[in-house]
Amino acid sequence: MTINHEKKLIFIHIPKNAGTSIIKAIGVENMYIDKSIKQYKEHYGDYWDKYKKFTVVREPIDRFISAYKFARMDESGWFSATGKENLRKHPHYKLCNEMNINEYISHLYKNSKKMITRWIYPQTFVISNENGEREIDYYVRYENLLEDLQKIGIDKIEKLNSSKIKDEKTIELTKKSKNILYEIYDIDYQNFSYIKDTKQIFSYQYL
Repeated sequence: MTINHEKKLIFIHIPKNAGTSIIKAIGVENMYIDKSIKQYKEHYGDYWDKYKKFTVVREPIDRFISAYKFARMDESGWFSATGKENLRKHPHYKLCNEMNINEYISHLYKNSKKMITRWIYPQTFVISNENGEREIDYYVRYENLLEDLQKIGIDKIEKLNSSKIKDEKTIELTKKSKNILYEIYDIDYQNFSYIKDTKQIFSYQYL
């Protein structure tokens, strides 16, 4: 569920931040995800001010890399490149399989208004209302997932919907790409106290 009446919790889902795992951990009763804060508020009107609203935030570049890998997957449970179970392709499937991550970032930057999808949308905007106010009571950090969830009564969680693809090449972001992502996600770095490391080269295996 995205609402848990026993624990008096409302889960606000930010894509690529362990949402599938959390939904399973607290049970599936009222699936209502990937909406605006206004829509959540209207849907859960009777409970909005009574229950604790929580979300998961993640280091922005780490989240972006996960989203890139997710877009490249042939089958993800949510999307299918072959039409399996009548699922559609991820909107950026073709693009991400044709471009390496640095080319993809450059393309997004040049065409940002048309290219930003909910999987790579700044996290701040997902949880903010039309006045720019964040309507969240408790933040779980992806990097401290289990411990932070335990503080609100969620004791067990299984890692699901992780971004895995066949290609085992290492993803390396250039300094230029990192700086573009730092610019795109500057608001997230500010709001969630993540630190920009301009010296580090991000290198991830497809695991």
